[in-house]
Amino acid sequence: MRYQNVGRESHVAGASPHQLIDILFDELMLKLDQALRFYNAGELGRALEARTKALAILSGLQTSLDHEQGGELAAALMDIYIEAARRINQPPSEKLPEQINSSKAMIAEIASAWKAIG
Repeated sequence: MRYQNVGRESHVAGASPHQLIDILFDELMLKLDQALRFYNAGELGRALEARTKALAILSGLQTSLDHEQGGELAAALMDIYIEAARRINQPPSEKLPEQINSSKAMIAEIASAWKAIG
């Protein structure tokens, strides 16, 4: 675990701003996958922890938006991030996996476009 953190930290330290956003998208998708896996395994505490980390990453993506230069695109991304966070933040229920999966789909589309312009 410790070596994994060192590798991740060195990867982040040498990353460009564009690559940092790419890393955030990757980590966000990982946390959403973990949340689903833990929820389906009945590990609600661990699922909540993964969801909380996913929400923190979404918050970071929101604060990274440049509304001055990004204009309508930044506003549209903000709306998507807010909606994804709303879905992730649902209380545990039968619909939670569906809500997380729909958030993943929204984010995956943006992440894919981000990678394409990289």
